Amino acid sequence: MPNKWLILILTALALWVLMSKTTTTQKTEPKNNPQSHAAELHVKASQTASKDLQKSANQATNQKNKPISTVQQNILTEIENRLFSDDPYVELLSLDIMIGHCRDSFDTAAVFRLDAVNRQQQVVIDALHERCKQYQNQYPNVLSMNEAGIKKAFKPNSQFGQLLQQSSTFELNRIEREEQNKLVLHYALREQNSSLLMMSGLMHKWGGGDFEHLKGLLNSGDVQYIAQISQLALSLLACNHQNGQTCMSTSALMLIACAEQPTSCNQDFPTWYQQSTLPGMKRDVEKLMAYYQQFSL
Repeated sequence: MPNKWLILILTALALWVLMSKTTTTQKTEPKNNPQSHAAELHVKASQTASKDLQKSANQATNQKNKPISTVQQNILTEIENRLFSDDPYVELLSLDIMIGHCRDSFDTAAVFRLDAVNRQQQVVIDALHERCKQYQNQYPNVLSMNEAGIKKAFKPNSQFGQLLQQSSTFELNRIEREEQNKLVLHYALREQNSSLLMMSGLMHKWGGGDFEHLKGLLNSGDVQYIAQISQLALSLLACNHQNGQTCMSTSALMLIACAEQPTSCNQDFPTWYQQSTLPGMKRDVEKLMAYYQQFSL
C-alpha cells in the first residue's frame, strides 16, 4: 500500500488543479482583525506551553530513566544530526513526512501509470530512486519503522511533541481539533519545521482551518479560495527550511504533481508556483506569508 502521506497529498493535488484556474474572488467587507487573531493565538500558545512545561520535564526525565532498546539506539544514532528538533518524537514524525515515500513499501505504480510514463516522468522516477537510495543509506532503521511504530517506540519530551501527540487523538471534537491545529501551525512556524508547515498547509487546503480572521486581510468571503492561498503561503514558507527538502522535484508533493501534470516534472515547488499561479493570487499569497511570519518571531 502507498504511504498514507502520499494518499493525502494526492487528494490535495486535485484541488491544486482547480486552484490554478481560479481567476476571480468574492469580495466582502473586513469583519475581523487578523493582527488581533495573531496576538490571541500567541497567548494561547504561551498558555499551553506554560501548562505543559512541568509535564514535559517529568516525561523527559522518565524517558531518560527507561532502558533504551537496540532499535531505539540505532534510530537515535541515525538522527544524531537533527534536521527538525531535539525531541526525537518530533524529529521522526517530521522525517516520516519528508522521506516516508522512500520506504520499500512505496508503490511507484500507485502514483504513475507505468504503462504510460513519458520521458519527463521517467527522469523524475529515476531521480527519485537515486534520492531514495541516499535516504535509505542514511536512515535504514528510521525507514523500517512506520508512523505507528515511531509513536510506540518514542514518547515526546518537548511541548511541541506533546502537542503533536495530543493532536493525533480521536477524542478531540471539531472545535478542539481546530484549536490544536492552530497551535501546531504556531509551533511549526516558530520552530521552522518544513514538514509540519507543509502538512498544515495541506490541512488548510482540505478545509481544516478557521479562516474567518483572514477574510478581511484578503478582502474575500470565498473560504475555498482563502484555503488555497493559505496552502500556497505555508508551502512556500516551508521551502525556506531544512534546505528545501520538502519542496524538491523528488519530494512527495512534487512527485504527485509530476504524475498528474508531466509539465510539472523536474520542478521544485517554488518553480511550479511561479509558473502555475496567477498574479492576483501571488499578491494574496504574499499577504498571508507576511501574516504567518508573525508567529515565527
